[in-house]
Amino acid sequence: MRSEKLRNDEKLCKSYIDGILEEPCINPEKCPFLHDVAKYIALPGTLKSKIDKECYVFKTYGRCFRGLTCLFSKSHTDTENKNMVNIELWTQMKPVFESTHGNILDRDTQQQLRTRKFDFSQIDSICNNVEKAIKLKREAKLNVIPVVADETEKIIKTIGPITDEDEIVVRPEEIKKVDWKNKLYLSPLTTVGNLPFRRLCVDFGADITCSEMSLANSILQGTPHEFALHRRHPSEKIWGVQLCASNAVVAAKACHILDKVGVEYDFVDLNMGCPLDNVFQLGAGSGLMCRGNKVESVAKTMSAVLGSKNKPFTVKMRAGVKTDKYIAHDLIKLCRDSGVSAVTVKESIIYIINF
Repeated sequence: MRSEKLRNDEKLCKSYIDGILEEPCINPEKCPFLHDVAKYIALPGTLKSKIDKECYVFKTYGRCFRGLTCLFSKSHTDTENKNMVNIELWTQMKPVFESTHGNILDRDTQQQLRTRKFDFSQIDSICNNVEKAIKLKREAKLNVIPVVADETEKIIKTIGPITDEDEIVVRPEEIKKVDWKNKLYLSPLTTVGNLPFRRLCVDFGADITCSEMSLANSILQGTPHEFALHRRHPSEKIWGVQLCASNAVVAAKACHILDKVGVEYDFVDLNMGCPLDNVFQLGAGSGLMCRGNKVESVAKTMSAVLGSKNKPFTVKMRAGVKTDKYIAHDLIKLCRDSGVSAVTVKESIIYIINF
């Protein structure tokens, strides 16, 4: 039978979760939780909810971060109601624990994103160059002669060496390849394909896994729960990040942020198949399939940005958006010519087209 839910004033503040004051409470005057360990232990509901069995987290990692609030706290608390730590085991398992439980987004980066002070100069330069190339290509098709700058225009003199990483675009054949042959690829599954589920699938033979769909706009806003979707377990040998975006600049910046905060991904997959109304109406997900020019812009920009990081770029799409009207065959050619490494087409059967 499920125990009664505790009120806030009956829950222990996380500052005292180990039985002692580890870190001071940020705002003790307005904090609604308990700051008295003895009072928390003496609560009738606290004693009834405890289970007299071994804590799996403590047994596996040597430390339980739920502390006194853990349902199995009897197995890792001493007579003085302090949370115990198996130092030898914790030292060994700490890197594994932090790879799946640690905070990906630090406060400084989050503050820079929310105040729009994060440095995107390199990405902006790549995006501008790609857009110029696309514009010149379209003008050439329309036989429009571009306006040539005045030769008398002053040339800005520079002193010292400059980098050309924003001018030189890596060719598709130079980008790191993901070997898809004879491998089992677990499809990205929103709300289902979380880290524990992917671990089970890896145990059952999945070779390639991918994160749940994350919104590029939420990443740019520094939303913590969006970054939590990008935790990777050491057992995932080939792992990718799936993004959903409505334009090239937002998608490219989201990739750059994930790279800067230390997310170790092997490839990035663009979701062009999500049918949710709130996503479709923004022109993202399957809504992006209806915008051919935007698809070209996103594909070329993402290929250029990820190519500079030596990461492949893939796309997931549907056979079509409207009933009995397939458009995937046209978009696949566009993706291939834009530097996309592989395309996954979802209908009744899922096809992977590797370029």
